[in-house]
Amino acid sequence: MEPPAGPDTQEGVYGHPDNDEVVASIPIHISRSLAPHIHLHQFPLLTRPLEVPESARVTGKRMKARAKPEAGRYEIHVPVDTRPAMWNAEQAKEYGTARAEEDAEERRLAEGEDKNEKGGKKGKSALKKEGRRKYESDEDEEEEKKKNAKTLKETRLRSERVKAKGDYFVGVLRDGRLYLHPISQVHQFRPTLTYMDVLSRKTRPTAEDDDDVEEENAAPAPAATTTKAAREVVVAARGTPGETAGNVGGLSALRRDMISTMRKEQEERWVEMQWDEEKAPQTSEIYEGLFSAASNDTLRCTSKLSDVLTGIKGLTK
Repeated sequence: MEPPAGPDTQEGVYGHPDNDEVVASIPIHISRSLAPHIHLHQFPLLTRPLEVPESARVTGKRMKARAKPEAGRYEIHVPVDTRPAMWNAEQAKEYGTARAEEDAEERRLAEGEDKNEKGGKKGKSALKKEGRRKYESDEDEEEEKKKNAKTLKETRLRSERVKAKGDYFVGVLRDGRLYLHPISQVHQFRPTLTYMDVLSRKTRPTAEDDDDVEEENAAPAPAATTTKAAREVVVAARGTPGETAGNVGGLSALRRDMISTMRKEQEERWVEMQWDEEKAPQTSEIYEGLFSAASNDTLRCTSKLSDVLTGIKGLTK
């Protein structure tokens, strides 16, 4: 005797397997007409629709996007809700100035002005000196800040490519047919707050400031000092032959590759991209491209069911 079908059992939800009839057979069409330009974009921290707030839309602000094709990095710029109840205008000026400095530094790297380490140090030193600029009075400093202030008016979402676990497809059901198109890349977008690094760098004590403090707090020199013989101490770090070969100058090969990749991305220029809303004509045209080149050739499966089940990770031991 079979137990009664409850709401949480397969029979309760779908009916008994023996009585579950096939009501329709849906043909599947696979298209690669837009490959490799179909990406899956995920927003783990987004709690509202990805759209321009109404307060920003009425002022003519729109979403923007840019990319670094070689590095595979994308950014989406979303205008913020600048209503007083939702936004701190004074704080936005401070953050906006820091972001403007960050953008200027990125442009200098992309233009090749800081090609070597010496040039990079000069650029950073200039930023620090600018942050320590002297004014005759506090009023003059505040006036200068207000004059050069640039308000933060957008949130930037930066992508990080995610390694896909398997093959992803986008599917659309139309006219009784299922159209599938492969997804080439998966990216996750999160807010970027790198302008906060600029703020912390300007407020961080510099080497010159540390020297001044040490000189002020230095104890008076004693009248007589005792001379001690200096000894040379040599410290050698031992490792396996593989580790020694892969570590040149204290850096492993993996770390050198990471630094080189980050440097190349910093030097690459951003390329502006066109952002189309959901109901834009260009969006509809691309959407129709999912169906236009769909093939009617019949595909036959040549794999065995046992091979498919064996290939599922964790299903068999």
